[in-house]
Amino acid sequence: MKILVTGTESYIGSLLAPLFIQQSHKVISLDTSFYKVGWLKINSCNYKLI
Repeated sequence: MKILVTGTESYIGSLLAPLFIQQSHKVISLDTSFYKVGWLKINSCNYKLI
């Protein structure tokens, strides 16, 4: 299943994205990076799973 996770640089989003990837879902992240750059970022999540 494809899942869009908004706010992947926030606490909840950073926990949910790897969880969905572990469950074999394709995750797309959407974040404004307000506290870093301030631009909208759309990425596929590339988390290393332990």
